[in-house]
Amino acid sequence: MLACGGGSGGDDWDSTVERFRQAVCVSACVPDDLQQQCLDDVQVDLDQARIELSDLDEADCLDCLDVKASLLPAVAANGCQSTPAQDAQVFAACDLDPDVDFDGDGDPANDDDEACAGFP
Repeated sequence: MLACGGGSGGDDWDSTVERFRQAVCVSACVPDDLQQQCLDDVQVDLDQARIELSDLDEADCLDCLDVKASLLPAVAANGCQSTPAQDAQVFAACDLDPDVDFDGDGDPANDDDEACAGFP
């Protein structure tokens, strides 16, 4: 399952990305010795996503990141495994077009990173 309520704009983007990075990387699901690499990798990915997204698309990405970040504590508490209900929340926020198979896995309704141009 892993890779925003904001709109475009530096502060919304930067603060949402930072909340997402912390939620993903500073958790029981990432070993302590890999957390900094995770933080760095997620930042690079989202910097690239921002380059690829229009201002309007940034808002969709921020919404997607917010949903993912909000679910991560529960995922960590569940042994770092998401539930089908959590996955459905991510798909609802991050799969912009459920008729298009963005990730190419044969299921057009389960894209978890379409809103962020294929990043986290």
